[in-house]
Amino acid sequence: MIRTFVAALVAVLLLPLSGAAQNLTNLTVGATATDDTTPILYAQQAGLFRRAGLNVDVQKVVSGAAGMAALAGGSLSFTGTNSLSMLQAHLKGVPLQMIVPGGIYNGTTEFVAAVAKTSNPIRTGRDLNGKVVGVASVGDLNAVALMAWIDANGGDSKTVKQVEVPYSAIPAALEEGRIEVGTLLQPILSQAVDSGKVRIFAKTYDAIAPRFLITSWIATATFATANADLVRRFARVVREAEVYCNAHKSDTAPLLATLSGVDVTQVLKGGRDTYAGTFLDPRDVQPIIDAAFKYGVIDRRFDAAEMFSPVVRGL
Repeated sequence: MIRTFVAALVAVLLLPLSGAAQNLTNLTVGATATDDTTPILYAQQAGLFRRAGLNVDVQKVVSGAAGMAALAGGSLSFTGTNSLSMLQAHLKGVPLQMIVPGGIYNGTTEFVAAVAKTSNPIRTGRDLNGKVVGVASVGDLNAVALMAWIDANGGDSKTVKQVEVPYSAIPAALEEGRIEVGTLLQPILSQAVDSGKVRIFAKTYDAIAPRFLITSWIATATFATANADLVRRFARVVREAEVYCNAHKSDTAPLLATLSGVDVTQVLKGGRDTYAGTFLDPRDVQPIIDAAFKYGVIDRRFDAAEMFSPVVRGL
């Protein structure tokens, strides 16, 4: 009799939990092993997604482009990507839409910079005229920013030759004199500067705008239209998580360390992302469109709001 009673009690106690689990909507989110993903990890760990009725499965993707491909193929609900890749896809007619902002540049974030060999006396854009510079990919955001900085600081970017050099190989290329400057991201940036062999040459993102959106979380137009309420819930949770992460950089560093495999001390030393902590604003995206058009990365200028999902307008 006692065993029967206990079994019945357990069954009753489990009913609400089972029902709650059944009411959760399953989502798969593609994420790179970078600081952009930290708010998603925090929202997952803190139960923010579950509170919003969402059960989120975070799947690693090797790059924003890979995430976009998986999204288009239907294996992901959302993915993160950089703004430049997003606008290029938009102009090619790929039916993807921005849902909520991710990382933002605000003039103080030091996760990217152009570096030069410590002994190299160059200081201005004019000093790079006719020189060779290293970029991870010709035409990417960092390359555009470097060209814009050269032009804004007395140089002529048309005379500069860009060569593709992996981030990890930039310090050696500088040391050997194969390039004059190169762009680095954290944590490689801090590691290179700490070596004493390179110095920060320029905060190149300043040449694009004092503030602009670097990354965002996106979905297909079909998914967003068919799941409007779900998409809005996801956007609200991400915004809440970003606000928290901006104010708790040390507390959330272990989340990134676990995802990336980088020691938490190095994560903190290398500098952390700043997140928009807002909903989509065309003014945060337009500077990238304008710069990409100016430097021939895209063939026409357009209104940033074209890329925003209609279901999140007004949030």
